[in-house]
Amino acid sequence: MTTTLESTSLVGTDSGPHRYGVFLRPSPALIEESLRAYSIVSDQYGFTAAKAYPPHVTLVGSIALSVPEPVFVDVLEAVIADYSPLPLVNEGIQQADNHSIGYRIRTQPGATQSLADLMGSVLRAVRPIRVFPPTDRTTAQRLRDAPETFDAHLSLIGHDGIDNPDAADECFDVLAELGIGRPSIWTGDVVTAFRFTSEDWTDRYWDTMTWSILKTWKLR
Repeated sequence: MTTTLESTSLVGTDSGPHRYGVFLRPSPALIEESLRAYSIVSDQYGFTAAKAYPPHVTLVGSIALSVPEPVFVDVLEAVIADYSPLPLVNEGIQQADNHSIGYRIRTQPGATQSLADLMGSVLRAVRPIRVFPPTDRTTAQRLRDAPETFDAHLSLIGHDGIDNPDAADECFDVLAELGIGRPSIWTGDVVTAFRFTSEDWTDRYWDTMTWSILKTWKLR
């Protein structure tokens, strides 16, 4: 069964408390540095949206399922089996127009497979088994997801950066002064499917969000 994003209908009913994400795990060094940064971002400046997640590079996020979880896992398993470890570059932390802050992640030049390739394969695989709740905060963004516009990143300040742009700007300077976010080269070889649960996906969903790991795959 195949479908396109444009032909996937929105649903007007509640899709339940769960959403799902397919994430690439950062290197151990990036995990450690990100967790250090989250403490500064939240404890000093009060930004909590990014810290609500484990450190990750989103491949496809905010997935509301129309099938049971085991079907979702089986679909991902078939896709991920086609991919080898990805040689990646962390280009350092950058600040977006919405005052979010994160590491910009790119595939190293000359690689036979890319992050965008993997994202596109996952996106196409999950299209037939997902729905797009129209009231979800991120639905409009998810409808625009495509390999050609894929911007791989690891967030340190997320959606709530826009709530206090001056604090976000100051935080960026502090992280840079501490040496957090320096460029590095690493290999992406772990993909994880997560279940996220929140009381309300329409606004500040991260305030009540919890997460758990469904399954992890090692690229070989």
